[in-house]
Amino acid sequence: MKLCSIIVLLFIGCSSQKKIVADKVTKSGASEIVFEQLVQSSVGGYEHPQIKVFKEQKALEETFGYINSFRKPGFPIPSKIDFSKETVVAVFMGQKNTGGYAVSVQEVIELDGKVKVFIEEKSPGKKDMVTMAITQPFCVVKINTSKEIIFEKRVVK
Repeated sequence: MKLCSIIVLLFIGCSSQKKIVADKVTKSGASEIVFEQLVQSSVGGYEHPQIKVFKEQKALEETFGYINSFRKPGFPIPSKIDFSKETVVAVFMGQKNTGGYAVSVQEVIELDGKVKVFIEEKSPGKKDMVTMAITQPFCVVKINTSKEIIFEKRVVK
């Protein structure tokens, strides 16, 4: 009987925890916005650093066509995006001469009516052992907003 009670409490605790994350308010009074990472890879991005914000399916499909031209099978193209409520963002770090580089979206907040996306770029240290290969790190995320987005980079070494 006690075991059943513990299991029920665990399920209730897990489901409510997701809701708290979505409604979380930061110390600065900003609201966190839910986002989902769709793709992250170190191969197949663009040669030059860039950020692409997608507000329509056709442009998203064109970018995935480019990304997938380097791999078989390719990444599935997200098709269930409601662009009236959601935005897709792709962050490309540009071409690097070695492995050990990565880019990701760490946090998305809304403050004063604007959405701020925090991008984290990781680079290998001078003494780190890395793959000797050309890489093009990138990530693609879906953000639950259709508002204007501004970006801030955080560099981690």
